[in-house]
Amino acid sequence: MEIITTHINADFDALASAVAAKKLYPGAEIVIPGSAEKAVREFIKKFEKKLGLLSEKKVDFEKVKRLIIVDTRQAGRLGRLGEFTRKRDVELHVYDHHSPHPGDLKGKIDVRRITGATVTILLEKIRKMKIVLSPFEATLMLLGLYQDTGGLIYPSTTAQDKAEARYLKSSGADLKIITGFLTRKLTREQTVLYRSLKKNKEFFFFAGAKVVIVAATAGRYIPDLARLTQRLMDEEKADVVLSLVGMQKHLHLVARSKTKKLNVERIVSFFGGGGHPTAAYARIQGIDLPEVKKTLLKILRQRIKESKPEKRPQPISAPNLSSTSISHKKRRNLSKLMKDKLPGPIMHRLEEIGIMGTEGGVSIYVVGGFVRDLLLGFPNYDLDIVVEGNAIAFASRLAEKWKAGVRKHKKFGTAVVYLPGGSKIDVATARTEYYHYPAAMPQVEGSSLKADLYRRDFTINAMAICLNKDEFGLLIDIFGGEADLKKKLVRCLHDLSFVEDPTRIFRAVRFEQRYAFKIDRHTQHLIRTAVNLDMFDWLANQRVLAELILILSEKEPLSAIKRMAEFNELRFIHPRIKLTKNLVSLFKKVKGVIVWMRDIFPEEEFAAWLIYLLALLDTLAKEEVREVAQKFVISKNNERQVILSKESGPRILSTLRKRRLKNSEIFCQLMGLPLEFLLLLSAKAGSNRVGKRIRFFIANLRRIRPLIRGTDLAKLGLKEGPVYKEVFRAVLWAKLDGRLKTKKEELSFVKKQKRLI
Repeated sequence: MEIITTHINADFDALASAVAAKKLYPGAEIVIPGSAEKAVREFIKKFEKKLGLLSEKKVDFEKVKRLIIVDTRQAGRLGRLGEFTRKRDVELHVYDHHSPHPGDLKGKIDVRRITGATVTILLEKIRKMKIVLSPFEATLMLLGLYQDTGGLIYPSTTAQDKAEARYLKSSGADLKIITGFLTRKLTREQTVLYRSLKKNKEFFFFAGAKVVIVAATAGRYIPDLARLTQRLMDEEKADVVLSLVGMQKHLHLVARSKTKKLNVERIVSFFGGGGHPTAAYARIQGIDLPEVKKTLLKILRQRIKESKPEKRPQPISAPNLSSTSISHKKRRNLSKLMKDKLPGPIMHRLEEIGIMGTEGGVSIYVVGGFVRDLLLGFPNYDLDIVVEGNAIAFASRLAEKWKAGVRKHKKFGTAVVYLPGGSKIDVATARTEYYHYPAAMPQVEGSSLKADLYRRDFTINAMAICLNKDEFGLLIDIFGGEADLKKKLVRCLHDLSFVEDPTRIFRAVRFEQRYAFKIDRHTQHLIRTAVNLDMFDWLANQRVLAELILILSEKEPLSAIKRMAEFNELRFIHPRIKLTKNLVSLFKKVKGVIVWMRDIFPEEEFAAWLIYLLALLDTLAKEEVREVAQKFVISKNNERQVILSKESGPRILSTLRKRRLKNSEIFCQLMGLPLEFLLLLSAKAGSNRVGKRIRFFIANLRRIRPLIRGTDLAKLGLKEGPVYKEVFRAVLWAKLDGRLKTKKEELSFVKKQKRLI
């Protein structure tokens, strides 16, 4: 069975292209997924018998062997039919006129041409094959061509569009029918919305282009916002119109342009939308209208800056992300490297996972950082497993076999297997992600390994190793990750990477500094663009803090902080944080005390990242430090240390500067303070008297305790109560000052104190 389909919310070009494809695939059935545009629905209802469409509900999914896709190449826009794009036994043929976009499908027959309408591409083939069109078919195809080219006046119109329009007229296209569907009267709701848009219009000029931004809200969904936008463009004689309308739970952004200076598809892509350079759309969730308008203006300003001629590396083109099998050019096998580098138990686990995958009929891969560090020669035994199938079911089988615990996350198709001994294995269904708006949490859909790797941050993290028995150890490197490892480059996978997830900017810096790599030039350009557009403002502060903690946990965080300063990222922690000589010096001192602490007490745990954070905030005022603590909602204990660093730090350091202090007096100043805070004070004090006193407290005084116990006091005839606390304190003070050493001396001291009590 063959199916011809198009995108949900189909317009006339989509319907016309489907009918044109039917002329090339006469045995195929046309299925329009979901709901089409209102005018298209009316057309389908009026000419139902002539169109002969098949209902989506009547598709026999088991019998479909070929899917012909027109006017889109995004699986997510095909509704339920998008499932076919992940089936290896379904052949894809794709005809589309949209610009390349991350996640594009690629078919066995794949035709992409930049024309005003998709139907133009199909008509050219129809004419070459000398296929005759009926007047009805010619009418529909000209209707689709006219709608997408604005009656052949949009800048995207090509000479081929005009040639096919002449051909359709000569084939009997009925202009009365076309006029009737393209010039319909506005409904009452549309009229009210149109007036509201006109009332709330704002004018801007970018590089000589007149840009109109209009905004409104409507209680319920009102169709044909694109039509209203085009009408506004004509009436206002604008070069670009951006319409923002809040309807129900979403913001709808429709963009139209008649100038090459402003490509509205690129503008709309920042919000997860798409379309053409002259016409684009995005549906936005979770951001209010004023914020979207503010971001639009920032993007427009940035686009004008970028329009100046500039030589830069070509971005990575969208790969074939369909579920067809992966080709391996070099077919490099890493099984020998794995045996040489990995501990026996880890290797055995991987082999068992592969065998279970083969037995279960699913493809299994270990992916990400494990593969990267294996190739670099760094120890990394965190296993991230991807299953081209049901990951939760597979994880359950692993847990049963290994008598391990398992935690399932059905929403994301992931699970964690907790092994005896404390280690764990992450298991995930191969999946793709899409973003409703910049910096949003990703929406997840099941997909192929290719799509799963493409959703990752950098090429060096987008490699996989097959674990199945027949291909165990086979390296899957679609995006040139191994080559970038050899070149020591950190390179993102696509141009919208940092818009989709700005935390990747932190990760780029972290990987660059950890491995002594270099962020490639184009990736640096994309980072600066995202920073200039304030993309971090969209992020939940918790995510920024998580990435900051990882950076400050690195062995050499100072180099990463310096790089962050170069990219102007420190302002996202607080605008007043600057990389000064004093801050650099303090970071170096912090590193020294951390090394000292680990040498003296290798088993003692403490949060090194927190000491660096305290150092980073050192130049801020007390209220600013409190503001940061509240902004990032750090834990109560950590917040206490942040506040202490400003409220008590200066006083403590001042007291410890006194020339003559007993050990008991030092103890009184420092007892009960968190270790991280003490280490910061030590770093700030340096090697002088104060620093030595703090380190002496950490290494010796804080561990001193009385040898006597409550039972000893009871034997001496002391009645239990508040007096015990006073006695123990007196013993401790004497012991700290070197006056008591043995338990016998402590008992003798208490007997003398007893006479005074």
